[in-house]
Amino acid sequence: MAPVHVPTPHHSYDQNHHLLRPTNHLTRVPSSQYADFTPPALHPDPEVFAHPSLPPYTQITPHVYIGSLGAIEAKVLDKEHITHVLSLMPTDIPAPEIPGNRIHLRLDLNDSESDNLLRILPAACDFIENALNTAVAGAEEGAWFGANRVMIHCEEGISRCVAVCVGWLMKNTGLGREESLEYVRKRKKERGGPGLDTVGMGVRPNVGFWKQLQKWQQKLDIENGYDFARLDG
Repeated sequence: MAPVHVPTPHHSYDQNHHLLRPTNHLTRVPSSQYADFTPPALHPDPEVFAHPSLPPYTQITPHVYIGSLGAIEAKVLDKEHITHVLSLMPTDIPAPEIPGNRIHLRLDLNDSESDNLLRILPAACDFIENALNTAVAGAEEGAWFGANRVMIHCEEGISRCVAVCVGWLMKNTGLGREESLEYVRKRKKERGGPGLDTVGMGVRPNVGFWKQLQKWQQKLDIENGYDFARLDG
C-alpha cells in the first residue's frame, strides 16, 4: 500500500522535546533582542574535532538527527530506527551508500561560503516534513504517523547539516536564526559528552551559510505576515 500523507501543523518542541503549539500561533521575538549575539566562527581546529568523545550524530528533535559520514553507518541507522536520509554532498564525489531499505535524497551542496544554501533549502525542508508527515511505507491504514526518523548528514557534521537543520527549525517552529542555532548547540552539548563546551558544541555553519539564513528568515517573516522592521524600529 502506498504511503498515506496526512497534513499536520508544523512541529515545535521545547527543550525537553515536548510538542508546542503550531507555528501559525507562535509569536517570534524581534531580531533586535539578539543584537549582541555572536555569529558562529568558521571551522575550529580539526584536531579538536578528532576528539573521541565527539559522537558522529545528534538527536535534535524526537525524529530529526544531524551527523557526519559516520552517522550513516548501518549500526547507527539501525540503532536510531532511521527511515530517511538526507545527504548534503557535492556531486563531484561519489554518492554515499545508504544501507537498508531507506528513503534517500542527495542534495548538491559544498561547504563553501559562496555556495547557494538557499537553492537547496526548500527541497531539504520538504523532504524532512514529508517524512515526518507520512506513514511508514507498508503500514496499515490508521497506523501511527510518528514512526519515521530523518538523518541529515554532511561530511563532518558541523556546517552543512547544521545550516539545513537550523533552516528547517526556523521554517517549522517559528524560531529565529539565532534561537534555532542555540537550540541545536544545546542539543549537541547535551548529547556530546566532555569537550564540547570548549569547541562550540560542533555547531559551526560557515559564514556564507549564516548570512543566507538571515535572508531565509526575512523570506519566512514575509510569508508568515511578520513585520519585524516595524517592531524593531
